[in-house]
Amino acid sequence: MPHDGLLNLAPEGERRQPFASGGLGSVFLVNKPLLGGLCVEKRLHPHLAELRCFRQRFVLEARIGLALRHPNLSQTLLLVDAPGAGLRFYQPLVPGPTLTRLRPLLPQLAPGVRLALAGQLLADGFAALDGLYEVRIAGRPGGRVLAHSDIAPANFVMRDDATFVLIDYGQAHTSDRPDGEMDTSGHASRFMAPWCLHAKERTSCASDAWSLALVALDIATGCSFHAEGAERFDVTGLLERVLRASRDLRTYEKSFPWLPAAQRLVHCETAKEAAALAPPLRAQLPHKRNVSGQSDAVRSSLSNDALHTLRSVVGAAFEDLFRRVADAAFGATA
Repeated sequence: MPHDGLLNLAPEGERRQPFASGGLGSVFLVNKPLLGGLCVEKRLHPHLAELRCFRQRFVLEARIGLALRHPNLSQTLLLVDAPGAGLRFYQPLVPGPTLTRLRPLLPQLAPGVRLALAGQLLADGFAALDGLYEVRIAGRPGGRVLAHSDIAPANFVMRDDATFVLIDYGQAHTSDRPDGEMDTSGHASRFMAPWCLHAKERTSCASDAWSLALVALDIATGCSFHAEGAERFDVTGLLERVLRASRDLRTYEKSFPWLPAAQRLVHCETAKEAAALAPPLRAQLPHKRNVSGQSDAVRSSLSNDALHTLRSVVGAAFEDLFRRVADAAFGATA
């Protein structure tokens, strides 16, 4: 069960397997029996730990996770400030690779399978955002999340049943902001809505919906996953590339009616337009979702054949993940 607060605990000396690294900190796999077994440990970079704005942002991300209870959102189990070991928090390990890890493999899938996967991401992503917007941040009376602000492939994990979990809230735009907290308006993601980048507007529910639609179309088209120098593209270049490739999917629109709705959404140039077009997109998704996160919110809409094909293609990504999990569990890496 999550612990709703900041604990001061001595370092435990457990083995850690390096897993990932980001702008604010590093991520490790670690075995924590008291928290239920294998966990993801996020640590603030030492050179940022003394800077108040970064420390507040890191703690805020953890406190958002402490308040979450939703099957498509990764929660925080424990937030720790350990003398001599730095600030860190723990999340349960979601057993699956991120979309970033899967992206080079997806062009091997048939368009119909990619479209089914993209539709599942949209359904799970909107369900996750509903749950995120509903929470009241732990330790922050009146605090709530106004926008995720960083909807991107690196922040979604695909489980073995081809459902998705949102795992990171490090750039969330929140209400009830204490003085000195990092401003997210300058954060730039390849999947951020253009009005937030160019007009410097604050992120919102509408910009989150725009970004989610672009990530889904990126999956559906498979066009940018293996492109040489793809990381050189800004969001405008990525958008143009995805829209060009999505024209080849018109024959699938009858089977996937959300596809033209997603294309219309990413054509939006303002938050007002995006806010108006997000509900029609959601209405076309493969199955209905409830915002309270009951069991029907985690069922995959992919057929058994599509799941089998998907697993055969992305099996290497799962094998790599589980090898690293085993290393963390049994001590192959100290």
